[in-house]
Amino acid sequence: MDELIDILDDISNVGSGNAAKTYDVLETGSSQYVFVIRPSLGENKFGGFGEATVPILQNMTFLCEGFVKDLGDPVAFANAQLTLINDVQTTIDDKRTLNGVVETTIVDRWEVPDMQLNVAGQMWQPIRFWVRCLVVN
Repeated sequence: MDELIDILDDISNVGSGNAAKTYDVLETGSSQYVFVIRPSLGENKFGGFGEATVPILQNMTFLCEGFVKDLGDPVAFANAQLTLINDVQTTIDDKRTLNGVVETTIVDRWEVPDMQLNVAGQMWQPIRFWVRCLVVN
């Protein structure tokens, strides 16, 4: 999860310190784009070796909640949402192994909920990305 945070932080439009494990980043973030990353779903596959059962495959899905701050221009706000979607997809495609931490990573799906959040007087559009990581033991 930490490597995923580092990779999302490296997106030029996001910037350092704007991806975290807590929602505090919505108040402390210095960018129009911030992320909150948390575990979402996991699955383990096991295989037998002699009398032992050992894990051979682990799927971990993380919910990477991107947030786009509304800066007052509706057209620019809509374009900023599309920019974040494209940037996340491109970044995950370019860093499939999360710098060697996992076997492969994909953006499983994403959605833009029909809602906005008001946090400390700032309007944010959430964009949810489900990022699946595969670990082969």
